[in-house]
Amino acid sequence: MSERKRRFENFALYDYQGVEAHLSRMAAKGWRLEKAGNSLWTYRQAEPAEVRYAVTYSHRVSQFDPVPTEEQEVLEDLCEAAGWSFVCDWNQMQIFASEDPNPVPLETDDALRLDVIHKTMKKHFFPANIVLLAVGALILASSVNMIVRTPLKFFGSNGRMFCSLMYLLVILLVSYNLGTYLLWRRQSEKSIASGGTCAPMGSGYRKAALISLIFVIFCAVGYAALEAMSKQVGYAVFYLAYLALFALLVVSVHGTKNLLKRRGVSKGKNMAVTLAVDFILTFALIGGLMFVAFRYDWFDGGKQDSYIYQNERWDSEPVSIPLTITDITGEEFDHIRRDEYAHGSILLGNRSYRERVLRESDSQRLNLEYEIREPKTQWLYDLTLKDFLTEKQDRTNVWKEEDPSGWQADSVYQRYTNGEPVNQWLLCWPGRMVQIIPDEEFSPEEMSRIGQKLRP
Repeated sequence: MSERKRRFENFALYDYQGVEAHLSRMAAKGWRLEKAGNSLWTYRQAEPAEVRYAVTYSHRVSQFDPVPTEEQEVLEDLCEAAGWSFVCDWNQMQIFASEDPNPVPLETDDALRLDVIHKTMKKHFFPANIVLLAVGALILASSVNMIVRTPLKFFGSNGRMFCSLMYLLVILLVSYNLGTYLLWRRQSEKSIASGGTCAPMGSGYRKAALISLIFVIFCAVGYAALEAMSKQVGYAVFYLAYLALFALLVVSVHGTKNLLKRRGVSKGKNMAVTLAVDFILTFALIGGLMFVAFRYDWFDGGKQDSYIYQNERWDSEPVSIPLTITDITGEEFDHIRRDEYAHGSILLGNRSYRERVLRESDSQRLNLEYEIREPKTQWLYDLTLKDFLTEKQDRTNVWKEEDPSGWQADSVYQRYTNGEPVNQWLLCWPGRMVQIIPDEEFSPEEMSRIGQKLRP
C-alpha cells in the first residue's frame, strides 16, 4: 500500500470549519495532510490518531511570496509556543495541527477572524471572480445577439453552442460562489452579534462544486463526441490536444512559481519569470498546435496522398463523396481531385464537396461543387431555406422555383442572373437541402441520377 495518496478536495477558501473537521477525520483514519494544492491535496500514511486541526488566515500573503514569509515565521513561532505545529498553507489559509486533547485555541475572537477572512476574500477571491463574471456575461451577451440576429451561424457550430453553454455555467457557478460567501458572511455576523461563532458552512457548497465539475467534464467529453458525430473529427482531435496542452501549460506555470518560491526568489522576480514562462509556453504550445492543425489540414479532413500530373495535384486514392462526376455521367476518369469540408453542428449538418477530374484523352477538365445542409428541426429548415434563397439576392440575382419532378426532389430552385438562368440549383427534401454548381448543364437523365444519389 502506498504511503502517500492524493485526493481531490473542493473546499471554499473561507470554509475553515469544514477543513478542520475533514482533516481530523482523515487523521483518525491514518492519513495526515502533507501538502494542499489548488485541487489535489497530498496525505501521508500514519498511525490513526486523534488530531485537532486549526486554520488561520494571512490576507497579506501572495501566491508569489517566497516561503515562509517573515509574517508566516512569526505566526508559526507563536503557534508552536501554544502547542500547534505548522502543517502547510493553502493560498492564504495556514493549517496547524495538535495532538493535545485540549489545545489552546488559536482564534478566540470570531469577529476578528471574520474580518480577516473578509479581507482575504476581497483581495484574493473577489477580483478574479468578478472579472470572470464580466467576461462570461460579455460572451454570453454576444451569443444571445448571434442567436437573435444570425441563428444559423450559432446553431450551425458545435463550438459556439458549447462555448456559450460553458460560459453560462461559469456565470452560474461564479454567481453561486459569490452569493454563498456573502450569505455565509451575513449569517456569521448575526451569529457573532448574538455571542456565537462564525456560521457553519455545511457540505452544500462542496456538493455543488463537485456536481459542477462533473457537468464540465461531461460537456467537454460531449463536445468532442458531437464533433466526431458531425463528421468533424479534426475539430475533436484539435480540441482534445488543446485540453492536453493547456493542462501541461498550467502544470508548468504552477511548477515554475512553486520552484521559485521554494528557492526564496522575491515576489517581483517570481511574478516576472512566471509570467514570462506562461507567455512563452502559451505561444509555443498553442501556436505549435495551430501550426500542426493547419499544416496537416485537420479541419479539412486531413491531407490525402497525391501526385503531380500536368502541373496539377491529383489524389492517389480519392476520398468517397456522396456524388461524383462519374455518378452523373457514367464515365470513368484518369485523374481525380476531391475535397470535402464538414463545418456544421449536431443540429445543422453542413458539408461542402468539390471534385475536379481530367480526361486524359482530350485533356478536358470538369468541375463539380455542391453543399449539403441537414437541419434537424423544421424551424432550422425554414431558416436555412430562407438563407439560401436570400443570399446575395438583388435585382439581378434571384432564385426561381422550378419543376422538381425531373430531379426526384420535393422542390427545386434555379438561380437567375439578369433574367437568364445560370447553372446553379437548390434541391430540397425533408431534412436536407443541396446546392449544386456544375460546369455544364445537366441532361434530364443526369438530373434523375443526381436526385437518386443525393436524396435522404
